[in-house]
Amino acid sequence: HRLIRRQRQMCIRDSYNPQQYMEENLHYIKENACCVAIFHPGYLDHYILTHSSFTHVRAMECEFLCSEWLKKWLAQHHIELVDFRNYQDMAL
Repeated sequence: HRLIRRQRQMCIRDSYNPQQYMEENLHYIKENACCVAIFHPGYLDHYILTHSSFTHVRAMECEFLCSEWLKKWLAQHHIELVDFRNYQDMAL
């Protein structure tokens, strides 16, 4: 089980690039009034290191989401970050 988890981590870490993901999906983001991008950022503690298959991805996404590149990219493309409180009064 541990070997499979490590192989999965390496595969994800080697092939996933959050910056590339955002750039490649810009057209989807821009053509919708609201678009949801889901990330799993976080700092690693013992529990996460021993129970999660997203250990490297969490640290990578945390760094990406705090990056100056993302801040500039959002401004350049006029993308506003919101949370669900912005939509609490809307009917489903």
